[in-house]
Amino acid sequence: MKTASFLTGIALGAAAAVAINKKFFSKCPVCGGDAAGNPAVKEAEDAVEKLRGSVDSLSQELNKRIESEQTFAAKCEELKDQMAKQSVEIENLKNICEKQDSCNKKLEEELAAKNSV
Repeated sequence: MKTASFLTGIALGAAAAVAINKKFFSKCPVCGGDAAGNPAVKEAEDAVEKLRGSVDSLSQELNKRIESEQTFAAKCEELKDQMAKQSVEIENLKNICEKQDSCNKKLEEELAAKNSV
C-alpha cells in the first residue's frame, strides 16, 4: 500500500510541476506567453501522462497481489483449521484404540484363566 501511495504522490507532484510550469511560462515575458507551444512543457505533460499510466498499472498490479496474498492467507487459515480438526480426531481414535487394547487384554487374561483351570 505504501508503494501505491508513493507512486500516486510522484504522479501528483509531476502534475503540480507541470501546472506551475504552465503558470510560470504564461507570465514570463521572455517566453512570449506561449506555454502551450513550448516543447519542454509538452515533454513534461507527456511525462506526466506516462507516469499516470504507470501509476495506474502498478496500482492495479499491487491490488491484484494484495488480493492474491489475502486469498492465500485465508486458504492457509482454512488448512490450519482442518489440520487442528484432524489432529483432534486422531487423538480420539488413539484413545479408542487404547481402550480397546485394554479390553482385549482383560478378555485374554480371563480366557487364559479359564483355560488353565
